[in-house]
Amino acid sequence: VCLKQGEVAAKLVRRGFRLARRFQGPFWVVHVRHGQQSSAAKKEIARLFTLTHELGGHAVELNGESAADEILRFAREKRATFLVLGQSKRLPLVWDWLGVDVPAWRAALPETRDPREAPWRTDTAWLLKPSFGHTTRSGKDSTT
Repeated sequence: VCLKQGEVAAKLVRRGFRLARRFQGPFWVVHVRHGQQSSAAKKEIARLFTLTHELGGHAVELNGESAADEILRFAREKRATFLVLGQSKRLPLVWDWLGVDVPAWRAALPETRDPREAPWRTDTAWLLKPSFGHTTRSGKDSTT
């Protein structure tokens, strides 16, 4: 599970635990720190690491400028076959602007576009995913 502090982080930890148990694999929670962290952020990460340990998992904090590079390095080192990542509404839309080379993530994630530019009204292959985890396909709402 790759995480940062936030309202859904504990949910991701629990989801990762359930997946590891289901697939009978090791359970790791990874946080990539770059730069200074506020005391509130440090406390939140410590709380998430405590939850990880309570669930029988391993927690590790990595240091690096590129979260993507550090996560991929760690995953290769541990021979991970499954990653749980939080969803960002902004990250896929700003990859080019950031100048970050993330070919593995681009290949693994579905194409992401600004909804104003995607032909979702005429092409049923497109899935809209607005805030709060709801999806819309062909005008029908469902919760993910």
